Amino acid sequence: MKPAPRVLDNARVLFYSSIDSYHQPTGFCWHAVADVEQSPFAALAIAQYDSESGFYIFYCNSDWQVIADTWHDSVECAKAQAELEYTGVSRTWHTFAGVWVYCQACKRCYLTGEERLIEGNLWCAYSDCEDGDIHDALNWARLRERFSHLPEKPERNRRYVLSKTE
Repeated sequence: MKPAPRVLDNARVLFYSSIDSYHQPTGFCWHAVADVEQSPFAALAIAQYDSESGFYIFYCNSDWQVIADTWHDSVECAKAQAELEYTGVSRTWHTFAGVWVYCQACKRCYLTGEERLIEGNLWCAYSDCEDGDIHDALNWARLRERFSHLPEKPERNRRYVLSKTE
């Protein structure tokens, strides 16, 4: 299965899990598209649109295409619903949040999950960064392996030059 995308249906993915033999469908709920039952799903994602306060469970195929969705007023409610439908999923959620990354455009660091969602694309967390597509963001821990002068934990708003001569 492909890695989970950071954005699905123009919504920011907060949590995701593939559905495999570890997960047991409960049969408690079924999903239909055009009156045709859709199952089994290969993956679930909990996502949020920037313009909404609620959260969605996206029910996806193995290519992370959204087949069906449900709306929930909190992440906790979405996770509870997912567990109600797939026993074991509460132990297999993954998240993109909380990893330091380096924006090559503005040379500053931010935590994943802080990116700006603009028209379905994720951009650097800094509003004054005009060219910081997250595809150009680099994992801070991996950068430190190449550039020993970098601190273990970066400072917010500080600009870092990637040079082995520092």
